[in-house]
Order: sequence, then C-alpha cells, then structure tokens
Amino acid sequence: MSFLQKEWSTKRKELKRGELSEYDLLYKMAAALFPLYVTYWQRNKAMEFSPKAKAVYQEKSFRMEHFLQTVESNGLIPIRGRWDAVLLDSQGDLWVQENKTRSQIDEEGMTAYLSHDMQTMMYAYSLLRHLETEEAKADGLSPSMRIRGIIYNVIKRPQQRQSQKESQDEFVARVQAKVASNPAKYFKRWHVTLHPGAIENWVETVLDPILYSVKLWWDSISANPFDPWSLKTPHHFRNPAALYTKYGRSGYFELLTRGSTFGLKRR
Repeated sequence: MSFLQKEWSTKRKELKRGELSEYDLLYKMAAALFPLYVTYWQRNKAMEFSPKAKAVYQEKSFRMEHFLQTVESNGLIPIRGRWDAVLLDSQGDLWVQENKTRSQIDEEGMTAYLSHDMQTMMYAYSLLRHLETEEAKADGLSPSMRIRGIIYNVIKRPQQRQSQKESQDEFVARVQAKVASNPAKYFKRWHVTLHPGAIENWVETVLDPILYSVKLWWDSISANPFDPWSLKTPHHFRNPAALYTKYGRSGYFELLTRGSTFGLKRR
C-alpha cells in the first residue's frame, strides 16, 4: 500500500479544495479493495503470482514508428501508449494484460471481441515490434518469443451509493464488506489467445486502413485547417445532423452551421 500512499500524497497537492473530498473517497476505496484483489488472485493462482512466471513490464510507456505503405506514398507514423502489464508465462510466452473497471460485463461478447479491439491489439502489435529493440534484449526478451494472447483483467464496480447518513469511512467499509463476501463476482479475468498471424492480419486489415484515412484527412487539412473546403477534397463535408445527439446540441453547432465563433476561442 506504500505505492498508493505515495501516489495519493503527490496527487493531493495538485487538486483544488473542492476536489479533495471526491478524490479522497477514490483513494480510500482503492486502499480498501486492493488487498482483497491481491488475496483473491493469489488464492486462485493468477499468472503474476506464479513462481514460474513473471511480470516483465508494469505501467510501461512505449513509442514506435509504424511504416505505412500506401499507393500514393510511404511514411512513418508515430504510435504511443502504455502497457498496463506484460507477463511472461512458464512456457516462455508473452501475454499483454489490460486492466479495466466496468459496471456491467458481457462475457461472451467481450471475449469474442478482444482479438479485434483497437486498444488491446495495438498493445499486442507494439509489443511485437518492441521485441526487435535493444531495450527488449536488455530486458531478456527476443524476437523469437511468441505473444500468446491477451489477459483482460476486470474489476466490476459494486454500484453502491453513499447515503446521507454515512461518513466516507462507513461507506467504504460497507463496500469492502460487500466485495469480501463474494470476490468472484467482482474480480474477473479472461485469457484470449491469439492465433499465429493474428497481429499481422489485424495490422493489414484494420490498423493500416485507419491510419491511411487519418493521413488523407491530415494531408487535406494541414495546409489550411480553418478552411479545408478550399482544397476541394472529398474528406470534408458538412453534416449538421451529427451535431445533435441524445445528450443535446454540440457546443460547435453555431460555428459549423452559421460560422459564428461566439463563446469560442481560437488557438
């Protein structure tokens, strides 16, 4: 818990007075539930607690240059992110672990979708590329290692509300007791394996087409971002209907429909 205490001590100094109560509650909740999480997964022999496996990286940032080959041109596109964790199993295979909190869990849909998910597959691809670097070699990794799959680690939110009669500490204690009574309901994880060639196929059929679209858009807007229609490209068109959602009217409605900049500041 010393890590949590250190992080929270630093974070508190950055907050405004009105934010302290809310963030104090978040810290207390994490401090109360994390020991339950660790105990549960130790008892259920999760990979990171196995003596034959290890966590290679935790909360590690990455940056790579992705080579995008198109009909018009070739170029390098920077991709950045952070792995929640990268684990090495007892067979010497690597797993990308993604940590999430959710209110509702669709187990069947989620496990079927993970091998197509943009974020998790981006992490798997970046790890594949990372294996070719000198840094990976220094960390005991090699390009011959297999990325076996994704560990989707989820903490289900208890969905409890603090009553007016409860103090923060009483509320946290109540939630802690509820989770402790049935930890299997709140601590979930799934192992989704990736078949050989899955990452390369995802890059070819998902990542590259998306990046190509972004590149076309950027090329068309970079010359004159405040009047992209002057270049007569097919990548910009007005669609006022998209400015209305179930949440109401967009804050940019007047700008995009009437050209009015009232209430907006150009940067």
